[in-house]
Amino acid sequence: MAGQDDGVVRRLAFKEVVEGDLLKFLAKSASSGTGGGARDLRFRPFKNFDGVFGRILTGRESPMRRRNGVPTPVPIYTSKVTVLDGMGGSAVKDLIFEPPTTARAGEGRLTQVSKLGLNPPTDAGRLLFLLFQTGADTPFIAFATSKQIDGKEWHPLVNDFLAEALANVTKSARGYIDFEVPGSYYG
Repeated sequence: MAGQDDGVVRRLAFKEVVEGDLLKFLAKSASSGTGGGARDLRFRPFKNFDGVFGRILTGRESPMRRRNGVPTPVPIYTSKVTVLDGMGGSAVKDLIFEPPTTARAGEGRLTQVSKLGLNPPTDAGRLLFLLFQTGADTPFIAFATSKQIDGKEWHPLVNDFLAEALANVTKSARGYIDFEVPGSYYG
């Protein structure tokens, strides 16, 4: 039943955090000094992530965006999310997932991540950004480290999936696992 949180992860999407992502979290991703820089976490291929993001983020909007130079209504997924800070604190924020742009045809993206107030750990090996859904009304954002995964600190099904992804993808791993609409991907 929606709203009843038993703590069981129903679905999870992840992306390995690389140096450029850390800058995005701080709104400092324009290293060239020529502009604001991207503030988006990108997920590709979009076709592999569209369904799971649509199930995690249940709000729908269709703002106007330019596609091939023409103003076009673009369906996006939205939700309030609970951002976990890793020290027992949390904050509720707005999250948006948008489909590809004309310039980046294969990438969906979580937009404006600098507004989430993320504070990722910096000294625990490889780092994963997690967006996951339990029985709670809002999904959660947290970080998992390779140290935590090696120590089996996550639920066994989640931990095993993340460990397998990190073992098989050596750079910038990303993926999802869905336990309710069975499916998974990592690459």
